[in-house]
Amino acid sequence: MQLDKYTAKKIVKRAMKIIHHSVNVMDHDGVIIASGNSTRLNQRHTGAVLALRENRVVEIDQALAQKWNFEAQPGINLPIHYLGKNIGVVGISGEPTQVKQYAELVKMTAELIVEQQALLEQESWHRRYKEEFILQLLHCNLNWKEMEQQAKFFLLI
Repeated sequence: MQLDKYTAKKIVKRAMKIIHHSVNVMDHDGVIIASGNSTRLNQRHTGAVLALRENRVVEIDQALAQKWNFEAQPGINLPIHYLGKNIGVVGISGEPTQVKQYAELVKMTAELIVEQQALLEQESWHRRYKEEFILQLLHCNLNWKEMEQQAKFFLLI
């Protein structure tokens, strides 16, 4: 699964309601796809790239931000995992000592939203497939073997 902009915006919106710091979500390439600061959208985030590459939390203070030519701002960045893979990064802007207390909670929130979105998509696909199967049955478009295979797939027999 890839992190899409819709899901990323949900993460930013929910997190910022609670912590009152700007939150960024970066995709699997380290590009900001959702942010509390819209001027940062579509920029490559050096801290996110490092968090993804090394699968670790990356804290950025003012000195490190300057060293990186401000391709990142002070804050903390954590990889977002789904099914054991890094699919993106969530970052909280601010002095690391001030935002660190929120970091794991924001990460957990992001991962729960990703899981929820994946389940909703899976449910929707399963429902559409089942509807198509029923239509095929009603129109007699399936032979016995196909009907049996699809019924087993849906645990109908």
